[in-house]
Amino acid sequence: MLLDDNPDVGGQIWRRVGGGPAGVWRERVKHSGAEIRGGVTVFDAEKVDGRVRLRCESAAGASVVDAEQVVLATGARELFLPFPGWTLPGVFGVGGLQALVKSGFDVRGKRIVVGGTGPLLLAVAAYLSERGAKVESIAEQAEKSRLIGFAGAMLGQPGKLWQGAKLRASIIDVEYRFGAWITEVRGEDRVRQAVLNDGRVIDVDAVACGFGLVGNTQLAQVVGAGSGHWALGTGEEKNSTSMDPTTGPWHGRVIVDDLMRTSVDGVLCAGEPLGIGGVETSLVEGTMAGYAAAGREELARGLIPRRRRERAFAAAMERAFALREEVLRLARPETIVCRCEDVTMSRIAACDHWRGAKLLTRCGMGPCQGRVCGAAVEAMMGWAVRDVRPPVFPVSMNALAATGGAMEGA
Repeated sequence: MLLDDNPDVGGQIWRRVGGGPAGVWRERVKHSGAEIRGGVTVFDAEKVDGRVRLRCESAAGASVVDAEQVVLATGARELFLPFPGWTLPGVFGVGGLQALVKSGFDVRGKRIVVGGTGPLLLAVAAYLSERGAKVESIAEQAEKSRLIGFAGAMLGQPGKLWQGAKLRASIIDVEYRFGAWITEVRGEDRVRQAVLNDGRVIDVDAVACGFGLVGNTQLAQVVGAGSGHWALGTGEEKNSTSMDPTTGPWHGRVIVDDLMRTSVDGVLCAGEPLGIGGVETSLVEGTMAGYAAAGREELARGLIPRRRRERAFAAAMERAFALREEVLRLARPETIVCRCEDVTMSRIAACDHWRGAKLLTRCGMGPCQGRVCGAAVEAMMGWAVRDVRPPVFPVSMNALAATGGAMEGA
């Protein structure tokens, strides 16, 4: 059985994409014999009588799925770092804007600045330009010298190098600035201008901003899977809780063995919850997890060298696009950090840790359950955000009652 939060398979990368690798994998899924359930939110997981119990909600109602083996492939979400004006209408996450355009949002003729860090900036800028947008500038906060070093790592990944070159060539007329970032956006009813760190002011209709991705580890945490942090630059997991907000990474990763098995028997994990690695890393890890769950361990072991190469590349990418101190300090005292509860930076800065911020300010206690502000605060303050509780998504009381879920015994 495949339970997918989206209506159809493919995730954010292959949404509404039919050809190429996406088409191949869609055909494989179609002929796999698996029951595919789309639009299903898995909001709780636990071990019950030796099996893994998943509690779910969809438009059809609530359901419970018991399985001997579960592969968690929960993907990632964007990391937003607050800056003055970031809550104005017209300011999007880079991935969020791309997803909206794929769903029909019209950007033809709109002036857009794309800013933040990472390869996604270039990919989204090219996609928006292809859809008729006028991309005014790409502001990449990483210095050019770091990216030159990263280009050396890409020599061992000619496919990725060629893909990046093609994307850049497709928007060669778009300004691509290194060591540049958006310091604030201005406007009354909506965003009208983007201000860069060199003082340049650009008139815009929209801003697409993203500072990397954060793995969705909540479901793994709820089921009890162990987490830790990557040893930066090694491509190897370390069961450590040390954090340094200036060198990263700060966000916990699910720890697995060589066959993608977590510390919970019967629960495997693949892709971005293990550390941001991109689509190729997710594909090889997902394949390994599938083999291991099906009892074909020898096939999973055969992919270990490939996974190590992909993870080494991911570590190099993380070093190249590490967030600089200036970007982590863009929020002013009056800047809203928690949009759900209207909590400003000054109120959060008066606290000593995440738990205290939640208790004193309600930061992280709104509908998003800290998915946006939690990751931002972890990056800016260096606090560990680990108090995940079910349900990991907002669900109806009916679903909780029908599944004997998170509120049982409360």
